[in-house]
Amino acid sequence: MQHRCLAAALVAACALCDESHLRQYVEATMREDHSTWYDASTESFPSRAVVGARLRAAIARRRLVYGVIGYSITVGRGNYFNQSWPAALERRLARALPGVAVEVRNMAVGASPPYPTCACLAETVGSDVDVFAWEFGMTGGNDGEENLFRSCLRKALELPSRPAFVLIDSQTRRTDVLRRLGALSTVVNLRRAFLASHEDGDGDRWAKQGMPEGCKAAKWHPGVGWHDLTAAALAWHHATAVLAADDGAAAAPREIRKAGMGNVLHDAWTCRTSMLPRHDAGADLGSIVASRLNAASLDGGWAVAMAPSDLLAAHHMNEVCGAGYPDRKLVLLGAAASGPLALALPAAATRALFCSPPSSAEYKRLARVEQRDKRFAARAENPGELRRYGWQEDLPLKYASLPSLAFEGDLAVAADGEALAPAVSCASAYLSDALCVAVELPEAPGPRNVTLAVAGGFTEISHVMWSADRDALPQDALCKAANRYATGEQLPRKKKPKKGGKG
Repeated sequence: MQHRCLAAALVAACALCDESHLRQYVEATMREDHSTWYDASTESFPSRAVVGARLRAAIARRRLVYGVIGYSITVGRGNYFNQSWPAALERRLARALPGVAVEVRNMAVGASPPYPTCACLAETVGSDVDVFAWEFGMTGGNDGEENLFRSCLRKALELPSRPAFVLIDSQTRRTDVLRRLGALSTVVNLRRAFLASHEDGDGDRWAKQGMPEGCKAAKWHPGVGWHDLTAAALAWHHATAVLAADDGAAAAPREIRKAGMGNVLHDAWTCRTSMLPRHDAGADLGSIVASRLNAASLDGGWAVAMAPSDLLAAHHMNEVCGAGYPDRKLVLLGAAASGPLALALPAAATRALFCSPPSSAEYKRLARVEQRDKRFAARAENPGELRRYGWQEDLPLKYASLPSLAFEGDLAVAADGEALAPAVSCASAYLSDALCVAVELPEAPGPRNVTLAVAGGFTEISHVMWSADRDALPQDALCKAANRYATGEQLPRKKKPKKGGKG
């Protein structure tokens, strides 16, 4: 009894200390430049007090874990990795909560859409996160992809740790989803702050990237100021939410109805991936490979290496510019000469998805152009540059002229020797190109031996997922109706009036 009383007293004392530190942090940050935007740029559902209760519960355990997925902006392209908003947020939260172990896991990957990462959340960010953040402003699709966002939201809120959800976005449609559902969430929308700063002539503060010339990213990637403002707004919101927390409020998320396109990579999928970063080391794609892998060539085996689309860019950003980016599009790369790739799947698997890394489809277009570029050829001829990422020969240039990811007809899939019919899945796409193929596996009494063989060109595999639920894949008609963007049917855009013309 005495020990329990002492423990309770310590918990109460820690809570008082935390509250004092948070109040000091809030008072200090309100004296910062642009602090008026901290509150104006954030909104919580169902209320700030309920979100605060979820955060307070984590703080009481003396550990606060953040899991972040996103694309190149969240990686920090154009800036150093330690200047990205997740890194800045970790520093701010650690300052606001000096007695709490704060960890912000930035698992963003450049040039990537939400899927297939959203189907592999536990493997990617971990199942112990207290807060889960989503930032795919440009690659998350348009307003026609609400169902994909709902599916990812549901997947996140149903992680074992039941995290709060953070949306970094300026799209009102996705914010409306959170508002309607009353999901335990916070939205950070800096659009008004960004526009106001330009009107005040201070736009360069948000746009100026932190890396030197020759290392900067495309102009839509924001600068250090935007990353700092995002981190500051989130940290301020979290601090004030904890201070306003209603501990009697139900912090559990409301049940989210299944998305309109069936289960869409949601229910009971087991995931293995070669992509980095990844929190769960046991979810490595190589753990289910039963055939020989090569490091030197594509003859007689598939190779494990950086995706050709990212090889030279990753070398430049990290080795030349010292950016420190951890994202790596590692893949299993195979050609016709590689023979079949054998994968060991459990007997319960009834459906499977095989996905390529984002931007592979973009690379197959760029490769034909860059193959004629003498500078590209000169870089590719430097063996030291390629060997840094496991390449022992000029694979990118050698296979650049071959069509990649021609799944239908060029990728043969078999299970225990029985040929299967792979179908392109529109649940995941990038730049209107599908990234995954799906197969239905016949029933079997024991573990499955699934093989992939390339008939022409080369294929990159970064994710393999399987499910025991025969209804786990969306029907084609539902898929097309719910996600026209992913099937290449762009939503109509309003035509801009000609200068001097009518309308």
